[in-house]
Amino acid sequence: MISLDVYEEKHREPSGLTLPDFRSNPRKTTRFNDHFALSRYAVAADLQHNIQPGPDLSLTVWFAHLTRLSWR
Repeated sequence: MISLDVYEEKHREPSGLTLPDFRSNPRKTTRFNDHFALSRYAVAADLQHNIQPGPDLSLTVWFAHLTRLSWR
């Protein structure tokens, strides 16, 4: 079995909202130089092999990488 997961997002960070701003648009940004970026990559592999009545082999490998960047 092999699984792969890739996820990326980039946007501005909504911050400094007043309650009326939030009610009208919760995604509104008041700081136009704020940036946010997230990248996630993950791979998993699993190998199982049974030879009866002899040895039993099991191998599991996984890798994950996450990058989170935020600046103002």
